[in-house]
Amino acid sequence: MAEGRQLKEEQVMEIAQGRVWSGQDAIEIGLVDELGALDDAIAYAVNKADVEEYKLVAYPKPKNKFDELREIFDISARAERTLKKELGTEYQYYRLLKDIKALQEPQMRMPYSIEIE
Repeated sequence: MAEGRQLKEEQVMEIAQGRVWSGQDAIEIGLVDELGALDDAIAYAVNKADVEEYKLVAYPKPKNKFDELREIFDISARAERTLKKELGTEYQYYRLLKDIKALQEPQMRMPYSIEIE
């Protein structure tokens, strides 16, 4: 950083000291030349490198937590529907075992189950 800014290393250490600077403050103290977005940085780099043709490779946008959860539940819902279809009337026993397995505390069960429809 010191070389690119034509500053002595001591000057950079004096300025930085592990702090985070706003963009405007960084301009004022000489840490950056200008502010911009990603497109500005790409245009600047292309110009500096004197490149005529280049290709940008876009990485997939990270999913937000809501999209991840929706995807998980959608997959789970499809799996449940498939199991229900495959097991037919036996599906109730699968659900009962799954519910029992999900409980952590000691349990006491009656030797029958009651279903209300």
